[in-house]
Amino acid sequence: MSRRLVDFAAVSASDLNWLDEDPEAEATWSWHSHGYLYTSYLRIAPSMRCWRTVVGGDDRITFEWEHQPDPEGVIEFASSRRGQVSVPTAEFLAALAEFDRALLTAMTQRIRELEGAGPLVGIALDLDQVRHEHQDREEWLRRALDHDPAKDWNAVRAGASRIR
Repeated sequence: MSRRLVDFAAVSASDLNWLDEDPEAEATWSWHSHGYLYTSYLRIAPSMRCWRTVVGGDDRITFEWEHQPDPEGVIEFASSRRGQVSVPTAEFLAALAEFDRALLTAMTQRIRELEGAGPLVGIALDLDQVRHEHQDREEWLRRALDHDPAKDWNAVRAGASRIR
């Protein structure tokens, strides 16, 4: 990744001047926005995004967040209001795989507990569907890591130079 794109990746989307109906700017927007995590299902949704940079032999994942305080003061965040952390990609992927295994193991255990509990009073639960969804989730990380969206890097670079 060129140094200019590394610098561009670190800029928040709200700080950029996006161009309408420009194919190269659209390619840049698509690439830049791909790293935002969907959080709008949360009551006080933080903005979170990550991106990977490879410059020379330095391969890193950068994670950035920002959240607004809860106006009712009920929800407290464990971190600072804004922040950014960068870690070697290999460490990030190892931690991600460890978390994925631990979460799926815990979910498997809970499904087994539900299967052994018998019918739950007042709760309609389709255990066959729960098992099916869980089996599908067991493939999510592999599919996500295998996914490489096509990028026209020349268009992304050209759009980035005009947007800033």
